[in-house]
Amino acid sequence: MIVFVDDELFVLEFLRQGLTNYERPYSLCHSVEEAKSIIETSGQSIQMVVTDLHMPGEDGYDLIRWLFYNYPHIKKVILTAHSREHEIKEHIGSYKVDAILRKPIDVKTELLPILEMIL
Repeated sequence: MIVFVDDELFVLEFLRQGLTNYERPYSLCHSVEEAKSIIETSGQSIQMVVTDLHMPGEDGYDLIRWLFYNYPHIKKVILTAHSREHEIKEHIGSYKVDAILRKPIDVKTELLPILEMIL
């Protein structure tokens, strides 16, 4: 299962539309707290988390750190409109991230092929 995390409802709807007919199971989460709940419940079936960085409350950086320490087998992908990659890498530190992708992105022709390559 892939878990997508973004606080922007229009982004989640955009992802939902782009994931039509996608064969892998996935979940769309509106917050880090919701994503953590799904991950804790689903355990080993989660293969990847794709997260935005800047969200109210706990953010994508918090989620990546939590995954690193608690679920190291889960692949981590950042999907962000934030353009300063060096700042992102500074915040991430040594918390292994498999890809940093930029919004806007075409789900079918850009995002899914990259995710499949990582998996």
